[in-house]
Amino acid sequence: MKNISLKLCVLFLFLSNVVVAQMYSDFEKVLSKAKATKKPIWIFVQSKDCSICNEVGMAGLTKDAEIKNLLEEEYIFYATTSVPTYLQLDTNVYYFPKAFFGMIVLNDAGNIIAVDHGTRNTAGYYSAFSNKIFNNLLNNEYSLQQQLYAFKSNPNNFATSYRLLQTVFQLSMEPATGFLTQVVQQAPADSAQSFSFLQMLAHAAPVFQSPAFRYLHENEDVFNQSWYRLILPIRVAINGRIITKSMEQAITDTNSAYAVQIAQFALGTFSNQRAAGIKKFDELLLQYYYGVGDTSQFLNRAVQYYDRYYTDAMIDSIHKADSVYTARNQNMLIEQFKKSLSDEAKKNGTFFVKQTIQIAPGGQRIANELNNGAWQVYQFSNDAHYLNKALKWSRQSISAALSPENADTHAHILYKLGKKEVAIAWENTAIEEARKRNISAQTFEKTLQKMQNSEVLNHSMR
Repeated sequence: MKNISLKLCVLFLFLSNVVVAQMYSDFEKVLSKAKATKKPIWIFVQSKDCSICNEVGMAGLTKDAEIKNLLEEEYIFYATTSVPTYLQLDTNVYYFPKAFFGMIVLNDAGNIIAVDHGTRNTAGYYSAFSNKIFNNLLNNEYSLQQQLYAFKSNPNNFATSYRLLQTVFQLSMEPATGFLTQVVQQAPADSAQSFSFLQMLAHAAPVFQSPAFRYLHENEDVFNQSWYRLILPIRVAINGRIITKSMEQAITDTNSAYAVQIAQFALGTFSNQRAAGIKKFDELLLQYYYGVGDTSQFLNRAVQYYDRYYTDAMIDSIHKADSVYTARNQNMLIEQFKKSLSDEAKKNGTFFVKQTIQIAPGGQRIANELNNGAWQVYQFSNDAHYLNKALKWSRQSISAALSPENADTHAHILYKLGKKEVAIAWENTAIEEARKRNISAQTFEKTLQKMQNSEVLNHSMR
């Protein structure tokens, strides 16, 4: 998915009647305006590599009349392509991940009071988010700024550090490694035996082999007793964050040995699913070599990985499983609907099902994974051998679940292979699919125009 241009964002806002006068290129002006008007600041941090995510976010903020009016009347609205530096001054305590995109709300003093990851266009979602802000968060006596002040005034006090850690959690931000190290160093001796403290530390998802990570695992028996009191989805999510944060560190440091250790840790989390663990191991090393830009290692591993794990037979089996899953869930939804009817409606039969929901989680997941691999190879190579491999994976992605994104990827690869007319047909398919989903097709339309004019496409962004 390609980056949405600044011009497109401004145009989208203008057409959606959001007050452009409230958009400021200089964040200091935003802060000044907030202090003068006593209005909170609503920041939309756009994704650097997902234009569809940005369009979904804009749609969620502008097509719902209630939140659109709130943004015009009750907030200073600010759209940006990165988290403002002003909000990154305390990265020794917390930070926003490099890939963060979503909404950040500040009070009129410029202090963070709410964070929402990702973007949504579900009707009423952002209105409900705003109501929570005005009802509970604007005057929260335990605000982040107050906790930071208390921490800086008394940095060696465990209770102060612990409360700050809890506040960082509540705001869904990542606690910094150095801060977590300070917390475990300050912790009373009996904390290492406290299930509640160990669970809190686990929720922080400390980077692999960091002091906080080693503290967690110092006594494996006690750790396991506290760890397995958490429900499985939470344990999976925590491990996922540990792996993601640690791999980001490995890529930043270009540390392949550390990357292998992280992949081995990830493999170990699949204790009863050895095959799935090995697949995760391979996936993480592929991610590492892509991240550090090692073209040779990435391309060779990509071919092995996708040809091994994503066969046509596997996609067919996923389709069959999804069909069963969809039928079962549709029947369940219909039965739940019938149970909710009044006795009179049941007796008279005065009801009908207006719409059923197609649910195909496996196919969509596989489609996304294959599309991602195809696009990455497209970025890295002009070699017909690798491009034809990528073309195969994008074709499989489309077979698993057609989307604007994988139709667009398919078109890009075909165009790079010199198959202009077929590429144009697939880019038109991407446009049609986007419109069916009520998503702006302008990014795809620009690509189509470039193809029609035989221009070079942008290979570096997604």
